Amino acid sequence: MNGTIIKMAFRNLQKNPRRTLITLLGIAFGVMISILFTGLQDATWKETINTAAELGAGHVTVQHRDYMDEPSVANRINVTDALQKGLNTDSRILRIRPRVVSQAMVATAAQSAGAIVFGIRPGIDTPKDMRILRGEFQGHPLTAGDARGIVIGEELAKRLQVKVGQKLVYTLTDVNGEIVSALGRVRGILTTGSRQLDETLCLVEMNALRQLIGYAPGEVTQLAVFLEDYRDSAQVATALQERMQRRRTVRVLPWQTINADLAGLVETKMASAKIFEMLILFLVAAGIFNTLYVSVMERMREFGILNAIGFSRARIFALVVWESVFTAAGGLILALLVTAWPYYYYMYTTGIDLAAMAANGKEISVNGIAMTTIIHVNIYIEKLLGIFVVATCATLLAGLYPAWCAQKVSPVDSIKLV
Repeated sequence: MNGTIIKMAFRNLQKNPRRTLITLLGIAFGVMISILFTGLQDATWKETINTAAELGAGHVTVQHRDYMDEPSVANRINVTDALQKGLNTDSRILRIRPRVVSQAMVATAAQSAGAIVFGIRPGIDTPKDMRILRGEFQGHPLTAGDARGIVIGEELAKRLQVKVGQKLVYTLTDVNGEIVSALGRVRGILTTGSRQLDETLCLVEMNALRQLIGYAPGEVTQLAVFLEDYRDSAQVATALQERMQRRRTVRVLPWQTINADLAGLVETKMASAKIFEMLILFLVAAGIFNTLYVSVMERMREFGILNAIGFSRARIFALVVWESVFTAAGGLILALLVTAWPYYYYMYTTGIDLAAMAANGKEISVNGIAMTTIIHVNIYIEKLLGIFVVATCATLLAGLYPAWCAQKVSPVDSIKLV
């Protein structure tokens, strides 16, 4: 009998193909919007978080326990072989890069300005390790062994009124709190696309910066840990911290703690995106409910006759529920077809260029982080499955009340219906 009910439910949907098609298109459109919107959110925030990590401290940061509260060069860590071994035990870690960073005052004969000095290893640190190296250079990057060379941001160069080849002095404090200075020659002027970063950026050779501030060869300000998936940062940080229990001066922090402003922005935007998606699916469910309810009201005589010839109320209820199941399945299949090609494929591979919205025509700044203007979609599989589950449940729930109405029809009352 169950097979008979399933066949009847499938045939019932074919009796009014126009209404069925409209319902399927409604489901497909709602699911498509949810997939594209979620994929856009996932891709955007993945790009933003990875960019923030590559700009400095990684997805997970290993640093001195007091550096968070007092970002001084005196609060450094010593990278020993045992420390490296403890960090390399997690398979989720892609790479670990040292960071030597200090606040400084940069001056020429005419102007002075505050800056942040990053120590880099020319020929070793790549644009994949430090996103700022992907910027456009006037002049050229630093080369290995160039202890006098310095690269500064474009906005900082304008403020200091300095050009490539000219000299400047950068002054900072060493590990003992003493004021130290060094003379540098501008090898290049870097444009990252983020005005906030270009106003303070200074790059010098890492070993030269180490010697200037009094670091031993193995000492660094931070270790930047990069992961395959940024969503694992909290778990990896907790696991690494447990391995560092004996090292009381070392603290392991996820990017959410290091960049709390960005984490708060992402959390807020994600929450608003979920509300938007739920609203879309609610509207889809409302449309499905309306269609199924009208369909049931038009077939009250039919349900009464089925009841008269021996169909139980449970079977009539199951009949309408199975119609909801077929509607949900058909809507999801159609959603996959219309979403995968061409919309999702195009947005995943080519994307949309928002250069016209960018101030410099190349990048957009999000919370001080320069972002590419080409937006893509890249939805996580668990979120895709979540959308399908929610859409299916919404469709089935929308069919429960019409099914309940259908099974209440009595044969006597149905005779009065025309």
